[in-house]
Order: sequence, then structure tokens, then C-alpha cells
Amino acid sequence: MRLFLLTITVLCMVSSAMAQYEATLVADINPGPESAIRESIWDQDYFSPAVYDGRLFFAADDGVHGRELWVYDAAINEVSLAVDINPGLGSSFLQHLIVYDGRLFFEAYNGDSEIGREIWVYDSATDEVSLAADISPSTIDGIDFPVLYDNRLFFNAYDSENGYELWFYDAAKDVAALAADINPVGWSYPTQLTVYDDKLFFAAEDFEFGRELWSYDAVTEEATRITDINPGSGLSLGDDLLLRFAVYDDRLFFVDARFNYDLWAYDVGTDETSLIKEAGGYFYLTNYDERLFFRSGFYDAATGETSTVSLGDHLTVYDSKLFYSRRSNGVGFYDATTGEASPVAENDLGDDSYPDGFVVYDGKLFFSAESETYGRELWALSPASVSNAPSASPQTVRLHTPYPNPVEHSASITFETTEAGSARVEVFDVLGRRVAVLADGPVAAGKHTVLWDAGSLPSGVYLVRLTAGDAVQTQRLTLAR
Repeated sequence: MRLFLLTITVLCMVSSAMAQYEATLVADINPGPESAIRESIWDQDYFSPAVYDGRLFFAADDGVHGRELWVYDAAINEVSLAVDINPGLGSSFLQHLIVYDGRLFFEAYNGDSEIGREIWVYDSATDEVSLAADISPSTIDGIDFPVLYDNRLFFNAYDSENGYELWFYDAAKDVAALAADINPVGWSYPTQLTVYDDKLFFAAEDFEFGRELWSYDAVTEEATRITDINPGSGLSLGDDLLLRFAVYDDRLFFVDARFNYDLWAYDVGTDETSLIKEAGGYFYLTNYDERLFFRSGFYDAATGETSTVSLGDHLTVYDSKLFYSRRSNGVGFYDATTGEASPVAENDLGDDSYPDGFVVYDGKLFFSAESETYGRELWALSPASVSNAPSASPQTVRLHTPYPNPVEHSASITFETTEAGSARVEVFDVLGRRVAVLADGPVAAGKHTVLWDAGSLPSGVYLVRLTAGDAVQTQRLTLAR
């Protein structure tokens, strides 16, 4: 199933001294007002897109297949279902996408209660998805806060013996293992996993000291408690994504979640933890313009002062600006050159659009957002000079999906062009080696079909490329003997 880019564009005008931006609905995956993408909630980032193999992967529900793995390919300007892990209407509840070992890892459920929600992996070279590790059979608990450290994938995971603790998956050994059992009498639920000074830092709870700052050293394979900000077993650090850690000014910044969300910093050089500022609402800590930004302003280490700026959530750097979202008025940005925060799509995405899951891909800022007409779908934002709309050039070409696909021996490849001219159709393997030239020369305007005979080529994924004038389009073809 493929969906072409919908050119429903909102031109967002700001002051003449600032850039103009266009917000575009990429595709209405679940047609009509029904949402295809689930909104993030306070302690989980359900919409976690990832750029992999030159494409944008994300989780979506088209109303037919349930919540599964989808992909947007900028090269061919198409959105399509990548993998239906839990076939039929059943959802795989896919989330937490992360690229590791040249593959795409994520949490998913394939409908088998004996496996539950576990770590899965998608390999673009084979176009196949497989179970990477079954940490806790017969449960629905998956992984949280995945991060790359020491050439391994670390995360928070659950098993029936230890509860929620720190785990890792080692691709070289194809094994998942418990890294540290921090709370032997319960579970520590490690969150905000962040790499700093060649160690892995996170918030975790033990029986004696409560929820504090911890580190894991891959050299010693030991976990160490760093702080006791709130003496005793009471709460000190939070466990949701709003309170994420950030490395800034050669220190690790984090938030004390006891009462007023104070800003703290840990300096590994001095092994000291210090209170930076009290009661500031320091959510979504993000580096930008040599300052530490958060929802309500920024902290400048050079002056030791904080400044108040009304920003928002999901802070992300794009186009040399700091973009953010608000539930009531869409997307905004802060420009360091002017020191001003400006709305980009005020009310154009709906009064309750609340964009989230920002990710930069293909020179644009992609995100999910809500609208009354389309529900929560995938959107993209770019400067007006880099419009999301198709080119206005009269010359249009299209490379159709090869048929059949997968193919055993031969496939028909159809392409169209609105003008006469030269066209070249080639087939490449995943290593970029050309294995066939199917057309190379002048063609008339209209539809054309060529035949690819796979001959003795081995099974695998191949790329069909059409070059016509300045246009280049690519389709993937799987050869399955």
C-alpha cells in the first residue's frame, strides 16, 4: 500500500525580518478525521520516528492493519506500510525506534502471547523483520528509553525475576542480558538514559535511597549511585521524558522532581552535584546556541543566569533555530540571532494540534499533529524556499511499483513521462552495483513497460532506478527464489 504526498500546504507568515515556513500534511494514512498516529503522553514517547536507510520510519495505524511500521521515502515522495508485524487488525503497538548495527530496532508485539512485547529488528538489506530478543516470555512489557553505549543497545526492560532494570542487547553476540540489578528487592525502573564522559547515566530507584542519579561503567560493568539529593528513600528524580537529561558545559544537567522541578548539574571532573536554579519548570532540556534551553527559557553557563522566554515542548534544533510545540497554537521557533520567539503555524493545524515527535529528515522538520479534518497524521515543515509541494515543472515522471513484488524470476517495470525525451531504467543490488540496464534512450510521452529477467541473481533486495531528464525515482524489488 502506497500513499503519495498530499500537497495540503499552510503558508505561515511571520514578520518580514524572519523566514516564512510551510506546514504540509504528508499523508492522510487513516483517511478522514480518524488519527493514524498516537499522541505522546506524559511518560512515554509513542511517536518516535527514526531516519534509517535514507528513509523516515514511524508507527501508524491506517485503520486496516493496526498500529504497524510505516515509512516515508523522500526520493520517491511516497508513504507506505513497511511491515505488518501483527497481521490483520491487531496492532503491534510499535514504538521506541532506534538505529543500531545498521538495522532498525524497536519495541513491538506480534500477537503471540508466549512472546509478548519485545525487541524487534527491521533490516532494509533483506526487507525483513525478526525478533531480536525475548527478555520476558509471556508478558506484554517491552523496552523504554533505548540508547547506544559501548557498541551496545541499552534500555529499561522487565523480566519476572528482576522487575524493571537496566538491560542491553549486543548485536555482535546477538544476546540480551541484564546489565545491573539496582534494586534487588523491587525494581529500579531506569529512565533518561544518557551517555556522558564514557559512562551511561540515568535515574533509578533503590530500596534505601529512593530515586536518584546513577551511572553504569562499561569497563567495570558496575552501576554506581551518584547523588542523594533527597536523603532517605523519598523521590528525588522523575521518570518521564519531560525531565530528560542534557550534557551542557561539560556537565550533566537534570531536574529534581520532588516539588518545584529544580535544575541540577553533575560535574564528573569534580564528582560534585550542584543546584543551579530553583523552581523553574525545566522541562525538555536541550542544547542550542551555547545555552541550555527548556520550556520557559534558557540557562547561560557563561553568566550563570537564567532568562525567561515563553517557548514550549519537544524542543528541537532545525534551520539554525529552536523549534517547539504548544497544544493551543501549533509550532513556534526561537531565533538566536534576534532573541525572539515567534509562532509558525498558529491555529492553522487546529486549536488542539499539539505537534510532537520532531525529527529532521530530507531538509525538513517532520512531526505528528492533530487537525479536525485529518486527525493526528504526519506533517512536515520547511522554509518556503524549500517547499514541500511538488515541482511546478510541466515535466512529470513516475516509476510504478514493480510487479510482481516479491518476484521469483521476472518482473514488469512500468514508468510514465508527460514529455518525450530520454529515459534510463537500471537495476542495482543493495551494495550499489548495477546488475541490469532495462532501457536507455529516447521515449515518447506516455506509459512504458520493460521486463526484468533476474536470471541467476541471488535472492535479496534490489533497487530499480528511473532517470528521465533531471528526475530520478527509485523503487525497491525483492527477489525471492
